[in-house]
Amino acid sequence: MSYNFSFDKAFSLWPYNNTVKTSLSNFKYRGRREFAEYYADKLYEHFHTALPKLNISAVVPVPIHPERLKNRGYNQAELIAEILAKKLDLPIVTDYLIRSKNTLAQKNLDPVSRRKNLREAFRINHNSKFYEIQLKNILLIDDIYTTGSTADACSAVLKEAGTEKVYVLCVASVRAT
Repeated sequence: MSYNFSFDKAFSLWPYNNTVKTSLSNFKYRGRREFAEYYADKLYEHFHTALPKLNISAVVPVPIHPERLKNRGYNQAELIAEILAKKLDLPIVTDYLIRSKNTLAQKNLDPVSRRKNLREAFRINHNSKFYEIQLKNILLIDDIYTTGSTADACSAVLKEAGTEKVYVLCVASVRAT
């Protein structure tokens, strides 16, 4: 069974092997915020020639729910996105796409359950200063691409709001992107 994703293309830096898994886990769950700079540097190093060709309007991190943000203290995708956006000389938009539903953690769910879990989890913030601005081509940043469900759910909401192209960029991927 194949699935048509809402995003236009996905890129990842590394395969999700044990070394990368440990590193990302430490970054995400053990407060190792400083890893964001390393990941952003490596993403820039690898993709800085390809990304400008995509005519990206803004960098958007995959949002986390406010409750999860309160517990963790930071959004790992946002930390990477902030550094990468600066390197690419692009605006970072953190309040346009928001997570309105506190979902179960995706890591233990199968692909179908992941899609169901994310149904209506994201929405556009109509109070964002970017709501009236056309964000034509977005670079969506996340840490891990597993099944594509998170990127797909975010992309569907962004495209419904008028975004033409959504490109996904992740530190690691379980499958080839």
